[in-house]
Amino acid sequence: MKKQILRFLTAAFSAILLQSAAVSGQTFQLIHNAADPSLDSVDIYIYGQLVQSDFHFRQALTFTLPPGNYPVGIAPGNSSSAADTVRLFNLNLLAGHHYIAMATGVNNTMPGMFSPNPEGRDISLDLILHDNVRTTAADTNNIDLIIMHGATDAPAVDVIPTGVCSGPLVDSAMFGDFTGYLSLPEGGYSINITPANSNSTVIASYYADLNGLGGSSQAIRIRRRTTSRARTSHTTQYSCHRQ
Repeated sequence: MKKQILRFLTAAFSAILLQSAAVSGQTFQLIHNAADPSLDSVDIYIYGQLVQSDFHFRQALTFTLPPGNYPVGIAPGNSSSAADTVRLFNLNLLAGHHYIAMATGVNNTMPGMFSPNPEGRDISLDLILHDNVRTTAADTNNIDLIIMHGATDAPAVDVIPTGVCSGPLVDSAMFGDFTGYLSLPEGGYSINITPANSNSTVIASYYADLNGLGGSSQAIRIRRRTTSRARTSHTTQYSCHRQ
């Protein structure tokens, strides 16, 4: 039976805000979003040197590096050396730029192992690099987000903050896509994930707590809503601002 990984949507739609602290050099944030059970824990090698062992699914690492080309290897957790690397990626980091690299996809793409992507996109393990990452929000009263579709077996989707936007915040995102920057005021948001152009069918629902984050930037994930803490939720509709 094909292994289903749609259940990992919690991490697949990662909403990312950036570090507000000033930095020197190139920041490179690596996020583990590869929902292959064989890669639940991985070791990270740069130039053949182990820089992080037992890097777990849904975790993030941040490096400050000088500009240059960096061979980044992903190996199974508890690897013996860089020789155990299952995939090697060459990342070129430019001076003055900041990056997010999302590890996504699956290692074994043999037929029958994992469901194919409904849009026909390649689901093999990849490190998707997003350039020109911001370190602060453009408006200190708002929060700037980028959202990445990382569920290999999910179709193109819309992302809809319920009762807030006059339309989808993200429209027709396919696996592997990063959005442009999206700007929202701080607060709490109930988020529905629906198939593209079929917003009455909800694939999953999450709650994003963005209270107290105005003007800041941090790595967050959209999660299922709970009632364990008080939150301020938005109910007034407006046209969500895309930048």
